[in-house]
Amino acid sequence: MRKHAGQQCGMAMIVRQRGREGDMELVGSVDGADCIIVDEIVASGERICEVAAFLKKRGAKRVFGFATHCLIRGQQNSSQAVSKAVPLLGPLHSGSRRESVHTDLLTGNCDLEELVVTDSAPLSAEAARIPLLKQITLAPLLAEVIKRLQCHGTLLDLFELNPGQNTWSKSPELGLRKKDKT
Repeated sequence: MRKHAGQQCGMAMIVRQRGREGDMELVGSVDGADCIIVDEIVASGERICEVAAFLKKRGAKRVFGFATHCLIRGQQNSSQAVSKAVPLLGPLHSGSRRESVHTDLLTGNCDLEELVVTDSAPLSAEAARIPLLKQITLAPLLAEVIKRLQCHGTLLDLFELNPGQNTWSKSPELGLRKKDKT
């Protein structure tokens, strides 16, 4: 267990082996815990809903999902959607399986409390209909990075947490600074 912001935080991890039945294995315990799933891309939402259900069956109290890119595009092939929306990533997987937004995400039957994504790619009409989806903007962070690079500043302190002070050391203009202890 690690102490973070005055609270005990445990750590558990899911190990996946693709192409194998029962491909998820839990290392650690999530019993009675709030869990966070972090992923780089949500292409249909099916896998993140499966992981959330997996964690709930093992006793998780609540499950939250976080992803950098929300690339849900309806009936488009997911690898094509990823390549078009984030061209630098290139094709992530092969195959012609067509994926649409996962039904459980649309109906709210997914075991996620909330799915938080960035605005790195515009939300499709399908993604905008997902009730538990929340999109946050990267604009203040990107603006600060550009400003620092232009002024030959450092990026090192943008994401450092000062554990003893419970404050973020990044610039207050980002609007993401945690409040000081009172």
